[in-house]
Amino acid sequence: MKKLTEKSYAWLLGLSVVRAQTLEEPPENVADINSFIKAIDLIAKWMYNILLALGVVFVLYAAFLYMISQGNEERMERAKKVLIYAIVALVIAVLAGGISSVVEDFITDVE
Repeated sequence: MKKLTEKSYAWLLGLSVVRAQTLEEPPENVADINSFIKAIDLIAKWMYNILLALGVVFVLYAAFLYMISQGNEERMERAKKVLIYAIVALVIAVLAGGISSVVEDFITDVE
C-alpha cells in the first residue's frame, strides 16, 4: 500500500509538472470571443495545475503531521483536517479542469 501511495503522489506531481510545461502564453489582445475563450481556458489550466500541486503537497504535509503526532489526539485531528482539506482541493482541481472544457464546448457550439 505504501508503494502504491508513493507512486500515485509521484504520478500526480509529475502530471502537474508536465502540464505546466505544455501551457502556452496568454493572448496579446482579447478583442473577440475566441481570444476571450482562449484566455479563460488558459487561466483554468493554470488554476488546475496550481491546485493539483498544492493538493499533493498538503496530502504529504498531512501525512507528515500524522507521523509526528506520536499518538497525541489533537495533533492527529489536525492531520485529519489537513488531509480532508487537501482531498477537497484535489477534487476541486479535477472539477475545474473538466468544467473549463465543458464551458468552452458549450460556448463554441452557440456560435
